[in-house]
Amino acid sequence: MHVTALPDLHHTLLAAAATLGANGASLAERKAYRIYADRLNNTVVSAVPWQKTSNQ
Repeated sequence: MHVTALPDLHHTLLAAAATLGANGASLAERKAYRIYADRLNNTVVSAVPWQKTSNQ
């Protein structure tokens, strides 16, 4: 699924999908969850310095 939204909404979606990262999930589900979490965390971290720079 592709969702264009603010990071807060993505974090909410990630929290709702937390069972996909649990031990009862299949390997593919855990991998998809991990990739989504990594992309979200990398995007948020890289966006923060840019936002600080533009506000100065």
